[in-house]
Amino acid sequence: MEKQDFGKTYLSEAIGEEILKKGKTVFYQTAPKLLSKLMEYKVLDIKKYNEMSDFLSTVDLLIIDDFGSENVTEAK
Repeated sequence: MEKQDFGKTYLSEAIGEEILKKGKTVFYQTAPKLLSKLMEYKVLDIKKYNEMSDFLSTVDLLIIDDFGSENVTEAK
């Protein structure tokens, strides 16, 4: 019998899948990628930044993985 990995990422994805089965919306992203994209849009395209911000506030479940692994010294 193989050992299964029931880490944080696995569990967050499993929860997301169950929420999707109930017809709800889910957005999954790693913290570094999400923060990078938000910072990029804030500087280069405020319209996209506002659209993404609005979208993130409307999903039923927002899963941010790898929270704490981002480099906060780069955030402005």
